[in-house]
Amino acid sequence: MNSRLAGVCRSIILLICLSMASLIVSQIKPVSGSTSHDPISITDNSGFTAGNGVTGGSGTADDPYVIEGWTIDSSSTPGILIQSTDAYFTIRGVSIQTSYGINGTVFIGVEHGSLEDSQVQSRCEGGSNSALWISVSYDVLLQGNSLSCQGDYGLALDSSDSLTISGNTINGGAFGMRADSISNTSITGNVVAGEDSMYLTDLSSILISDNQLLESSGGIGISACDNLDIENNSMGRHIDSLFIANCGNVLVSRNNFPRQEHAITLASTDNSLIQDNNITHSIFLGLWLSPDSTSNEITGNNIVYNHCGVYGPLETLEQNTFYNNTFGSNDSDFCTDSWTTFHQNPLHTGQSPAVGPSTPVLRWKFQTGGSILSSPAIAFGTIYVGSEDGNLYALNPQGLLEWKFATGGAIDSSPSVGQDGTVYVGSQDGYLYAIRSDGQLKWSFKTGSTIASSPTVGSDGTVYVGSFDGHLYAINADGTLKWASPASAELYGSPAIASDGTIYVGIDDPPPSGECGQCLEAISTNGTVEWGSATGQVEYASPTIGPDGTIYIGSTRSLFSAVNPDGTTKWTVTGSAPEIFGSTAAMGSDGTVYVTSSQVSCDSYPPGCDGGGNSTTRLYAMGPDGTVLWTFSVTSSVTGSQIFCCLYYTVSSPAVDTNGIIYMGSVDGNMYAVNPDGTIAWQVSLGGAIGSSPTIDFDGTIYVGSSDGNLYAIGSS
Repeated sequence: MNSRLAGVCRSIILLICLSMASLIVSQIKPVSGSTSHDPISITDNSGFTAGNGVTGGSGTADDPYVIEGWTIDSSSTPGILIQSTDAYFTIRGVSIQTSYGINGTVFIGVEHGSLEDSQVQSRCEGGSNSALWISVSYDVLLQGNSLSCQGDYGLALDSSDSLTISGNTINGGAFGMRADSISNTSITGNVVAGEDSMYLTDLSSILISDNQLLESSGGIGISACDNLDIENNSMGRHIDSLFIANCGNVLVSRNNFPRQEHAITLASTDNSLIQDNNITHSIFLGLWLSPDSTSNEITGNNIVYNHCGVYGPLETLEQNTFYNNTFGSNDSDFCTDSWTTFHQNPLHTGQSPAVGPSTPVLRWKFQTGGSILSSPAIAFGTIYVGSEDGNLYALNPQGLLEWKFATGGAIDSSPSVGQDGTVYVGSQDGYLYAIRSDGQLKWSFKTGSTIASSPTVGSDGTVYVGSFDGHLYAINADGTLKWASPASAELYGSPAIASDGTIYVGIDDPPPSGECGQCLEAISTNGTVEWGSATGQVEYASPTIGPDGTIYIGSTRSLFSAVNPDGTTKWTVTGSAPEIFGSTAAMGSDGTVYVTSSQVSCDSYPPGCDGGGNSTTRLYAMGPDGTVLWTFSVTSSVTGSQIFCCLYYTVSSPAVDTNGIIYMGSVDGNMYAVNPDGTIAWQVSLGGAIGSSPTIDFDGTIYVGSSDGNLYAIGSS
């Protein structure tokens, strides 16, 4: 549940939790009038004796055994251990303290027991210990107790049924309460604190109501449940306040979620009712729906003053029902995954549903160990980007590192995120990596050479990626090979996928001549090449598919082409040699095509512009018929290393927001916003040449990498 947690925030909140833990611990004192007693161990019904602290009762429902009024301090065994009993008993008014690594109180195989009005403190750091552990038990009441464990669990439950947990103060280090495989249980009216307040798995018929969760990194985390009621709880401030995964038939009602980072998350959860909750002032997401959460009803909730009210893929939002909710003063009421793959979508339109910043301000920058040519992807509240240092980085929206994954080579490839959250990225070590959303390797697939191509995920989960070995690979979601196209030439760009499933890709440097006659290829879903088009040498550009099926692609031969779906040329725009159309085109909502080019004049040539020169980045706006409507140009002096970095890899591809503003990076180190009429809206100076393509988040934040190794976040003031 906490794969997205920010280290700094977690540390701060943990300090708060530890302060609360200290306060609770300091309040645990021997019960008034209690008497010291040795640790108590009862291993069957016959163990209920005066020597084991029994002060009365006969073990029946009407007259339970009573253990009362003792103070127990133990350094080697639990203060009280009761095991394998079905006699009725009540423990009340006891005070227990145990040393490091020792559970405070343990019930194993117990039926018909209760612990009431007692204080249990365990210094249980260092190994899954708890103040109170209940296992394989039935019909147990916990009421009015103070349970504290400084390092691990305040209360641990497993494999138990018919528990009543009411009116307790529970404090843990890692978890306030940790439960696994419990049923027919009520958890009501407790005050709970811990790094994760509650983490509960494998639940059936559970009521969680009227609890107060103190501030911690995680609130309530629930996995694998059915028939669960979560009602009228008050949440302190948490990273993930309520996280529900792999559940069905859940009622979440009348809870208060003020000032969370994420208030409610539903992951792989269906047929549930989210009703009459107060979801306010969330720093990021009010309600978060993962791709496979369907058939839920969201009604009567107050969803106001959040960064994003409701977040999820558009398809997911459409598969859930929303009615009678109050929305107000959110930055966005509904937000969708804004940029999960290179150039926004499998068509590579570069078109965002969001509005970019009108008055830009640098929100943050994150330093990697190498240049960033990779373009960021954004999914499920996480930003993913590769670096020339060989790492894939996962950052939260505050720019804090969630995790990084090391490959065996530099990463020029832009990551792509599947519907299940798997992140796909290629590396110069020749592998395509599939990485889980928590940063762990899912699988890797070896090709015959460098992968600079950005993978594209098809609607059926197939991953398409090119390699310098000349093949386009189609790889199943489990990492097995579906097919590889016949070897043609180096594949640098990202494949684009049309609505009919046809894959389009540009090729470069075919043997033996190194010149391709048909540099744009159309490949069928079974890997057969359907046709090739003479667009000129493509090298780094990726195809873009327009709404009418037209394919747009640039060339290193000063050509930009529009190609019909049958492979015939629709029109061509010719630039000024040696102008390179190395970027991927973006589509405006009115059909305008935007593409950037680069053109270098060298002070000394050859060899390779070593002496430096001038570099011009030019943004073209073209009508659907190929008419050049306007150009916007930026020229700067550059060194030989800058020219090599950003000319011979690619210029930054433009992105377009919903207002028609075009955003592009340049070799001069500036990020530009250009109005639909070609005039400049604004520019922001960053720290190095920009070869990465900008991405736009749902809130309008622009993320872009730079040759200085930083990922930059540009928001609105």
